[in-house]
Amino acid sequence: MADAPDSKSGGVNPREGSSPSSGTRLLPSVTALYRNHYYIEKLLGNLIGIGRLMAFVATEGGVGVGPLTVISTHAVIDTPKSSRRGDVNQLIADCLAARAATEAA
Repeated sequence: MADAPDSKSGGVNPREGSSPSSGTRLLPSVTALYRNHYYIEKLLGNLIGIGRLMAFVATEGGVGVGPLTVISTHAVIDTPKSSRRGDVNQLIADCLAARAATEAA
């Protein structure tokens, strides 16, 4: 027996994963909250791990992957032992230049 649409969710049955009124598929989303986050040494690995978890859940649930939101309450642009502050500044400059080039296109 199917559950009746929940008025709090706007007629969306979370067990079905779609809105009965529009037929639009819903995508699961993930929000990760980090108390302390080291951007240079840890961020990429954390994003890859969360992305793999999202892909696993989506595959097992037979749905697509939704948005990922990362919130860092205390973020640190750290300098790993193998690099210098100048390397980090260059990385930031390269990222800003890539964003500017993308926005200009």
